[in-house]
Formats: sequence, structure tokens, C-alpha cells
Amino acid sequence: MALRDVMNGMRLFDWLRRVRVGWRGQLRGLSRRISQWVPKGSQGLTVLSVDAKWLKLLHAVGGHSRRTVTALIAQPVEGMADEDIARELSGACAAIGFEPGPVLIANPAPFTTTRLFNLPSTDPVEIHDIVELQAEKHTPYTKEEILTDFQVIETDRSGYSRVLLVISHQDIVHRGLRLVERMGWPLERVGFELEGLINWFRLVKGGADQGGTLVAEMDSDSTTLLILQQGKPYFHRSLAMGVNQLGGDATEGPAKLIAEMQRSLDTFETEGLNVAVSEVVLTGQAERLPGLKDRVQQGLNLPTIVASPFEDCAVSEAAKEAALRQVSFASLLGLALGPSEVDLTPNALKLHRTFEVRARRLVGLGCQVIAGLLLFSCLLIGKALKDERYHAWLLREHQTMAQEAQAVEGVLERLGVIQGWFETRGQLLNAVAELNQHTPHAIQWESVSFTDREQITLRGFSGEMPKVYDFVAELRASPLFSQVEAKRVTKRRVDERDVTEFEIVCSLEPLTS
Repeated sequence: MALRDVMNGMRLFDWLRRVRVGWRGQLRGLSRRISQWVPKGSQGLTVLSVDAKWLKLLHAVGGHSRRTVTALIAQPVEGMADEDIARELSGACAAIGFEPGPVLIANPAPFTTTRLFNLPSTDPVEIHDIVELQAEKHTPYTKEEILTDFQVIETDRSGYSRVLLVISHQDIVHRGLRLVERMGWPLERVGFELEGLINWFRLVKGGADQGGTLVAEMDSDSTTLLILQQGKPYFHRSLAMGVNQLGGDATEGPAKLIAEMQRSLDTFETEGLNVAVSEVVLTGQAERLPGLKDRVQQGLNLPTIVASPFEDCAVSEAAKEAALRQVSFASLLGLALGPSEVDLTPNALKLHRTFEVRARRLVGLGCQVIAGLLLFSCLLIGKALKDERYHAWLLREHQTMAQEAQAVEGVLERLGVIQGWFETRGQLLNAVAELNQHTPHAIQWESVSFTDREQITLRGFSGEMPKVYDFVAELRASPLFSQVEAKRVTKRRVDERDVTEFEIVCSLEPLTS
């Protein structure tokens, strides 16, 4: 193979890859823009999260203007097998009479690696290639053991793009998938808790803040730190300390948390992103620690507020109290009610679901074709029945008309006989009158007969034979007769005188009107 062919093949492959990745980026952007106008929660969405200690389930409906949480479940699952977790979850759902819709699995933030970095490109193909290389660098696992996805947060005029890279081990994702499969629930996709926390902050603050905000979602055994500006993430860190660790020591626990928050702020400042943090928002189970707000405000010297995870959401107080005594639902609520892009669904499952969708479409198309054929067959059968009824009606009409036609033909036949009789009699009278006109005194008639063939046979006698032939000549000259012939002319003696007997045959010409 020539070098030119190899280069052409490489260029063609690179072009196809660029087209595929470019379309993927455009479709994802379009999906994000549409989801901003039509929230996923408008039709109801169930969000499920499973980590080493807790199972969390939230179901919410509604959009940005009206949000309603209809189900909250929090179960401890530490040390439990998959079948035990499924049995306990089934019992909890039955106890509250809950039947989920499409399920979005929220991959836990502490078990997910995230990186926020700038890339010197705005081309979706180049970003995709760079992100794949970055994913292999930021994890000790092989490429086959991890699931990755990314989200382009923003691009600037200088040609740089800020990207959120998400990396998770397949075992973490598969645990939630196995649970959904055991429960027999429909899967929406596999998302990421951090994206839910970003959505939650956008829903609460509306993205109108000009300065930076440090958001701390405090869960039972972990705390997620997130720095945002105008709803866009700039820094993320997961701490292995939650309310259970902080609540046991009223003095040292908050101090450790404040120290880690300050360390995170210092690390963020070294990145030089020109984002100044101007406030702190505590959510999750922060309400269980009444003095934490003041301690954080004093320790960080920043305005601090405590926001409920269910800010501006309709939820029963009993369900909220029961849930908030154990875990935080802020991230899950954000995934249920806001747009999100990150998808950690395994490729094999995506292909399987794609084949299922196409199979359903083919089945639907086949049903439509069969329905069309049945409808067309019904139309043909209806037309055939109509034609058969019309044919039967024609047969009845034909039989009736045939009988009437036979009667009419009989009448016409009788009229024809009568007409022929009159015509024959009239023609015979004309023939007799004509014969009488042309018959000389020397000719005597004995008989005149008229046959069906319209022939006249005239028999008679004369005292002079030449007169007979003269009479034949006159008949031939008449327009009433044709084919005049003297068939028999004989001479005999009667009473001592000679008599000539004759028989003349002629045909009558048709009468003219």
C-alpha cells in the first residue's frame, strides 16, 4: 500500500472522528439548553444514591416555579448484601405506597474523582481527546476499569474552555445498577451527586451572585465543599467527616471542619482564578449543629447562612424530619429538579438500551404496518362485500328484466306476425289488382296462390297461345313482379276447340312506403 493511501486513510479516519465527537457535543449542548426550559422534574424523576453506609431515595415533580417532593427514603446499608438492600428498599417503598418512575442513579461524590481545569481549545474533538488523556492520568486504575464523562462549563474569548472531568470506578456504578435491576425499575441514566449540588445552588440562589460562594453540603459521614460563582463551579473537594463525626465533639469537631474549609480556600486562591469568595452556605444536615453557623462565620471571617436542602420545595414535615435526622438530600434534589449532563452509564448498557429502543421502535413500526394492512384488508373486504351485494342486486334485476324482456319479445313476435299478415294481405291485394289490370280478355284465371316465400302461382287457360306469352311479358314489365316465368304451357282440346292451359310463377317486390 502506498504512503499516500495510508495518509488519506488517516485523514479520513480523523475527519470521521471529528464529525462524531462534534455532533456529540452539539447534541449535548442542545439537550442542556432544552432541559433549562423543560425541567426533568416536570414529569417526575426518582433519584437513587447508594454508598458504603447509606441508601438515599428521593422522588420529586415540578419545575423551577413549583417543586414538590413526594417521597423520601433513607436506609442504612453498611455490611448488607445486594439482595438484602433490595428487600429492605422494597419494604420501605411498600410502607409509603411509592412506585417510582424513571430512576437516575446519583454516583456518590466521595467515591467519584473530579477535576476542574482549563484547556487551550474550544474544539469539541480536541477537548474530547485531551479529556481522555487527563482521565488516565488522574486515576490509578486502567482505562477498562473506569467510567468517565465531562462537561464544558464555559469558554472564553481567548480560546480556553473550562471543563469538569468526572471519573468513577465501575464497581461503584454497577452496585446501583444491580439494585435498580433487582427492583425492576426503569433506568434513566447514571448521574453524579456534585452536579446535583450545583443544580441545587442554582435553584436556591438563581445564579445572580457576583462573588464566589463556598457551599458545604454536610452529610452523615462526609462533607462536600464546592466553590461557585454565578452558578458555575470552580473548586471541589470531598471531606471524610460529617455530622456524625462533628457532633460527638462540640469543640474539636467544628474546628477540624473550619480548618479543612480554610485549607480549601487557600488552595483555591493559589489557582489564580480571580474569584473572591464572599459568603458561605451550609446545607444538608447543618441544621443539626445549631452553633456551627457562628463558628464557621468567625473562623473564616465570611458571612455564613444555613439553607435547608428543601428550600422552596413542598414536602411533608414528617418526611423531612425523618430524612434530615440521617442524611442530606440536597444533591439528589438538584438532580431531580434541574438540568444535568454528566452520564456515567456503562457503554454496554447504553448499547443494550439503544437496541431495546430500536427494537421497540421496530415492533411499533411492525404493529403500525400490521394495523395498516388490517385496515387496508378491511377496506378491501368491505369493497368486496359491497361489490357482491351490488352483483346480487344486478342478478335480481337481470332476472326481473329478463322475464319482462321475454314477455315483450313475445308481444313483438305476435305483432310481427300480425304485421306480416297485414302486409301479406295488402301485397296480395295489390298483386291481384295488378294481375287483373294486365290480364287481357283472352286470359281466364282458374286459381291464384300466394306462398310464404312471397311468390305467386297463377293458373288459367286461354283460347290463344300467343296471348299467354303476351301476358307474361306484361307481368315482367310491371314493377310489382319479378322473376316472372311460364312454368307450364300446354295445349288441349275441349268441346271441339283448342284451349291453352298455363302456370305462371312470379315473385312480389317489397312494398315501398
